Amino acid sequence: MLTLLFVGQFAVLAFFLIRGKIRRARSPVILRPGGSVEIPLVAAFGGWKGIPWISMTDSNLAPLLVLHQADFEYRVIRLKRRPYTDICNVDLRTAIGTVNIILEFHDSVRNFAGNTGNGENARKALDILASKGCALSERARAFVSTAL
Repeated sequence: MLTLLFVGQFAVLAFFLIRGKIRRARSPVILRPGGSVEIPLVAAFGGWKGIPWISMTDSNLAPLLVLHQADFEYRVIRLKRRPYTDICNVDLRTAIGTVNIILEFHDSVRNFAGNTGNGENARKALDILASKGCALSERARAFVSTAL
């Protein structure tokens, strides 16, 4: 009986976590006061430059990507704020149920990957990053041009 209770509680918890992820994946971008744009993320990852599918850190509790006028904020574990000039490359990787925006930095071997779970939100983020002067990879440029 106790095992059945534990399994039931686990199932309810899993249901709510999955429902929250689906809701975030379907959320449109959020316009904040002052012109900032928050890109809803299902999960965020901190990995190595050039190896986008292997991560050192990940979070699906409070992932964040906010694109401000002069800089951007992102969070995997800790909140960081950097200017757009720190970005050396913006890539995009997709798989079943994932649309990851990958930011690589000039001064670091680490990268940031944010799973939007939504192609339209990823396209909007890539458009904004390109307008800020960030270099898009060939894959990201192709995604933006075909996603219209």
